[in-house]
Amino acid sequence: MISPLPDIVIGIALAVGVGLVYKNWKDREMDRINRFYKLQEAKKKEKKMKSDHNAA
Repeated sequence: MISPLPDIVIGIALAVGVGLVYKNWKDREMDRINRFYKLQEAKKKEKKMKSDHNAA
């Protein structure tokens, strides 16, 4: 009978590797989204400041 142990070890190693790659990708993606919304908020504030300045 063939031992399933090597297959189990390989499966776990692949799962851990894929999990680490996904975590890294997710962190970068969330950081990119966060920067985008901060930039949008800054543009909105700048536009409001210009609008308030022109109104005064």
